[in-house]
Amino acid sequence: MNTIKEEKKRIIERLENLKVLEEFKYVKSKSAFVLKGNGLSKRLYLECYVGADEDGFALEIKPYFGIQFVKVQKSLSRFYHGAKSDYNSRDNYFVFPKYDTEHQYNILFSKYGGDTYESSFTELENIITKQAITFFNTFDSIENFYKQVTKNIFDFIPFGGGGIWIFEQLLVSKLADVEGFKKLEPFLHDYQKKLFDEKEPNAEIYYPKYNEIVNFIKEL
Repeated sequence: MNTIKEEKKRIIERLENLKVLEEFKYVKSKSAFVLKGNGLSKRLYLECYVGADEDGFALEIKPYFGIQFVKVQKSLSRFYHGAKSDYNSRDNYFVFPKYDTEHQYNILFSKYGGDTYESSFTELENIITKQAITFFNTFDSIENFYKQVTKNIFDFIPFGGGGIWIFEQLLVSKLADVEGFKKLEPFLHDYQKKLFDEKEPNAEIYYPKYNEIVNFIKEL
């Protein structure tokens, strides 16, 4: 019988042997498998909690995927309100995989092992080999991210509040499609202004700097 800490270590060691993660490195401080290269950082996070099953305490894992574009992060870090180290480790976009339209994966690993444990590991492995790799392949460049996410912000905004993400998406647009940037900029200006008027906390921080940051982006 393993402790929760030992169980986490055991699972990570098994995941390190998966072929799809052979180029990734597990970074303990992030609780994530990370792969850097080609101007981006891919992250497979494993949020770990103490859960419970019919046998008592169990390790509960919630996987999710994130991506960071190095040029976007480095360019805008000077405008971030907070510790630069926090911003430098921040994802530009992340997704929690779901097994249906409402429920995220929460996978329990019994400390007693057995068939249930192995089926849980298989479930986690399937998420990684299917959903995570699909996510990373879909967003393997700023141009592809723009086509899949940024370009569609007019119809659906997948980010909360009026914070730094607005300028990240404007920079993505500027780098991928200058004409698209010209259309997106006034739209996001009005969106952030609306949140500022409603006293949304992040918009109150960033909207007063809007012109300064956008002018900076235009010069890049």
